[in-house]
Amino acid sequence: MLAGVRQKPAEANLLTFPLCCWEQPFCGWVAITPSAGYVTVGQSIFIVFVITLICNVAVYWRSHTSIDDALDVFPTHGTGGIFGTVLTGIFIQE
Repeated sequence: MLAGVRQKPAEANLLTFPLCCWEQPFCGWVAITPSAGYVTVGQSIFIVFVITLICNVAVYWRSHTSIDDALDVFPTHGTGGIFGTVLTGIFIQE
């Protein structure tokens, strides 16, 4: 089960990659890795899709400000981790 939860988000991330996430194709993995054992496969795909969109908005916003973050570390890892944690709390399965 754990392998499926890690593999399906990878496939969903590749589906959302052409749509929105040109600079950071693996930003959805940041959000799903801590929750891999606690959510179902369908929920993990939803989390990856939503986090990919949120990270893309954060990278877009950062690129239009004077904040110096050349590698877009906070817009991808920071926002992906924060919102991934929130969505894990919403979808957690015991």
